[in-house]
Amino acid sequence: MKYRSDIDGLRAIAVVPVVLFHARVPMFAGGFVGVDVFFVISGYLITSLIASEMSAGKFSFFDFYERRIRRIFPALFVVMGFCAALGWFVMAPDDYKRLGQSIVATTLFVSNILFWSQSGYFDTPAAEKPLLHTWSLAVEEQFYATFPLYLLIAARFFPRQLLAITGLLALASFALNVWAVHPYPGATFYFGPTRAWELLLGALLAMGAAPAVGGPLLRNVAAVAGVGLICIAIFSFSKDTPFPGVAALLPTLGTVLVIWSGTSGDTAVRSLLSEAPLVFIGKISYSWYLWHFSLLAFGTYLTVAGLGALETAIIVFGSLVLSVLSWRYIEQPLRRQRWKAFDRRNLFAMAAASMCAFIGFGSWVELGKGLPSRLGPERLESFVAVTEYTESRAKCRIESLQTAFCKIGSGAGEPRFILWGDSHADALRIAVDDAATSRGKNGVFAGRGGCAPLVDVERLDAGVCREVNDRILEYVLSTPSIETVILAGRWVLWAEGTRYKREDRKPSFVRITSPGDKSADAQDNRAVFAEGMEKTLSALAAAGKRIWLIGPVPEVGYDVPKSLYLDKMGLGGGMDIRPTHDEFNQRQQFVVALFLRLAKKYPVKLIWPHKALCDTTRCEVKRGGKPFYSDDNHLSPFADKTIASIFLPVFE
Repeated sequence: MKYRSDIDGLRAIAVVPVVLFHARVPMFAGGFVGVDVFFVISGYLITSLIASEMSAGKFSFFDFYERRIRRIFPALFVVMGFCAALGWFVMAPDDYKRLGQSIVATTLFVSNILFWSQSGYFDTPAAEKPLLHTWSLAVEEQFYATFPLYLLIAARFFPRQLLAITGLLALASFALNVWAVHPYPGATFYFGPTRAWELLLGALLAMGAAPAVGGPLLRNVAAVAGVGLICIAIFSFSKDTPFPGVAALLPTLGTVLVIWSGTSGDTAVRSLLSEAPLVFIGKISYSWYLWHFSLLAFGTYLTVAGLGALETAIIVFGSLVLSVLSWRYIEQPLRRQRWKAFDRRNLFAMAAASMCAFIGFGSWVELGKGLPSRLGPERLESFVAVTEYTESRAKCRIESLQTAFCKIGSGAGEPRFILWGDSHADALRIAVDDAATSRGKNGVFAGRGGCAPLVDVERLDAGVCREVNDRILEYVLSTPSIETVILAGRWVLWAEGTRYKREDRKPSFVRITSPGDKSADAQDNRAVFAEGMEKTLSALAAAGKRIWLIGPVPEVGYDVPKSLYLDKMGLGGGMDIRPTHDEFNQRQQFVVALFLRLAKKYPVKLIWPHKALCDTTRCEVKRGGKPFYSDDNHLSPFADKTIASIFLPVFE
């Protein structure tokens, strides 16, 4: 197969937007499509190589997988080793445990499945997962685990139908991707079957699915159109674009046009892409792709307020330098077989040994729960709140609809009260439990994380909240022994739809709506929230229940245990993460006003946790070195014990 320098230049066009997207450069909000460009390039080059070897009768599975090992393993294993070593010294136990999981998954090339499975309500922010970007390698290697065998069988038994069958496979994968992108966006983004069509587009081009380009005018038009499609995707897409879906046609077809236009002769685009600087960036693109994200992830992890523009620029430049060194001294010697010790036999042996070593190490870290003993007691103290909160949540398992109820308080007989709400209510459960126990009152907790306790209100990105709350309301109304209902939640998130401060790394807007409303996208969260609260209070009041409404807990917007941990390592920068009283009032203005109005309309009594957590200037996030929060907005069990007395009036 003849070398094409313009394809290396096209790799540069792919990797630079990806790097700038991860560096959060606003203009490159769609830079993630560079991965799709890589997929098409990979499908084209590898299919071209396999096809040429098959035609010459020289294809060998050993040769193919030897090339893949020489191409993929060296730089990947170095980066994984770097992440494991740096994480040993700086990562909290839970985070290091997750890194151990990702090391195992990356080594086995199933990290795409792992990272999809971790996209839950309490998941670690994606920007802090050093190996998250390896999902694309997993997709490729899963594809190449079977594709060469498919080509070999097809070429032998149905060569005339090869092109048509491959086209049908690509069409089926694309159709699956279009169908699944809205109901299952995470799986569609990460899974091989919904991404295979992108690699198959490149493969079809290599198989000659498109006729040779006619003349120079058509070649240049196709090349410019291809670059244009890629640029439209890069500069107009964002994290809110349903992807891949139909949108992925822009970067993939654009890549096909650029490659196709250059197969029959020169074009202005091919000449530009063949310029030495772009070709060099293309050659080091694999190493740069590996290094840049891991370094940015650790940089983000080790800062309280996130990376600034200067720090980000330094890391990106440093990753570029490392990628050059990695390409020159790690990738090239092994790919060019300059080291005689790494002949095929030794190469396979070393690859197998390295995989076993990484799997063993990652499993040790995971089974050892992040190996907390490596940090020492002083730094570990910051994360006691996280462990306690995780263990507390496990008792009620509020993520499961089937186990939505659990006992709190003390005393025999039927429950006298219920605490109903989302994860904020669950975070207050220990405080309510202590107060109820001290008064000998028996009750239950019921709820689900991510679902406000509001009747006839649905969260568009969840789809289960109405069912959960209908079930709980039915239980309350059908249980005469329950005299008191305590409602708690992260009210401001549902009323405003927006997250807080650095928490914007998660989905930026949470839309709630009245189920069945076809104009949901135009709904105002405040109106839906107020109506849902009115319906909930009205139903409970009509049933003669005593209602206690728990006011909002101050949000911090920064991970409190990790901030204390970084302070102890001297990396906190002296930043005061305590929210000010004015910030709290401004953020909660609508919620507080609504609660005061509803308390006059319905038999509702109010409890204000912020009055126990804030003074006239700031809201506390720790006491005696112990965190009041288990993350950036949920109270810790230690805080619950501290403020439990504010709930005593409920049980008088």
